[in-house]
Amino acid sequence: MADVAGEPLLVSRLVQPDVLVVGGGIIGTTTAAYLARGGASVTLVERAELASGPSGRSLGLVSGPHPPELRSIAERSLQAYLGLARETGAFTIDANDVGCLCISPDGRGLPRGEGEALDGDQVVEAEPLLALRCAAGVVIPARHVDPGGAVSAWAEEARRHGARIRVACPVRSLLDDGGRVAGAATDEGAIFAGCVVLATGWETPRLAAGLGIDVPVRGVRGWIVTTRPAPFRLRRPINEVDFSAGVVAGPLLTLGDIAEGNVGTPIIAAQMRQDAAGRLVLGASLAPAIGDGDDDGAHAVPSICRRAIELIPPIAEVPIAETRTCVRPASFDGLPLHGPVDGIDGLVLACGHRSHGLTWGPGSGEAVARGVLEGEWDPALSPARLEQKASA
Repeated sequence: MADVAGEPLLVSRLVQPDVLVVGGGIIGTTTAAYLARGGASVTLVERAELASGPSGRSLGLVSGPHPPELRSIAERSLQAYLGLARETGAFTIDANDVGCLCISPDGRGLPRGEGEALDGDQVVEAEPLLALRCAAGVVIPARHVDPGGAVSAWAEEARRHGARIRVACPVRSLLDDGGRVAGAATDEGAIFAGCVVLATGWETPRLAAGLGIDVPVRGVRGWIVTTRPAPFRLRRPINEVDFSAGVVAGPLLTLGDIAEGNVGTPIIAAQMRQDAAGRLVLGASLAPAIGDGDDDGAHAVPSICRRAIELIPPIAEVPIAETRTCVRPASFDGLPLHGPVDGIDGLVLACGHRSHGLTWGPGSGEAVARGVLEGEWDPALSPARLEQKASA
């Protein structure tokens, strides 16, 4: 057996699992947990630490709006979080809906079919500190959740059902056995498996490229600002209308764009929540990622702060605590990729969740595990859908 570059592999002494899950975020750990619950032998490998990517650098809010194709997955995710939190006590999630105020200055772009619609006066009543006059708003269901704690709890759930979790174990390439993926080459040697699930976010295209596959996922850089405790409290989380579609639908950057410095301006929309200690977590920005360094796109931070102050002026006097950034995976149509890749046996994708990985995570993990175990896949989320659109 050789890796995709043809180099000999060190045979690992690890037990060969039925399924190898690559990626230790919320998608990978929930997929591993549901697979193990279903009786599969599972090994999960993570290149760094659990929740070291987007899952651990999110606003920590389980909320919509959801595309119609994801509403069932979102509801199953919420119930799974609540159930595991009650059973284990290993992480925190709001027991009751706190509501998220979605706002729109001109009333356009608000979610439909979710939550309670508000007129402009009702928006002011919903959040008296809001200085921005809005034509309309919607309060949609939302709950705070501890992202890192949730990922760790799902990893422990996977272990409890027999899964092996390996951290600091980066995958260098996938093993190609004549058109079938037979495992992965890691820094600890080769791990052979009957099926490999890539829950590797924006790095999925790099791993799949060695097999001659171009996965239609791009990296989208986002920044979040966290403050010290504020001397006031927001009544509920606040989100401007969903803005990620602008990056998803935008053209891919070319080498010429980067050479000329035409990397675009980050899309900024206010997203804010307040934790139990009174700290404000502010977002958000989205821009095409052009590197994996934490200095990529740092100029978005002042824009996030300006927009937050425009909405809630007292924020201007609150001391800053930290900034965080990560690269989120966005498919070309904004929906995640769940399912096998045509023409390559033994490979399953579980990626492309944009900034909604935490919200859709357990439901996605359950759906991917069910597909692996039972062969049932939702065609609306199948990777083949984008291939069909490209050839249409």
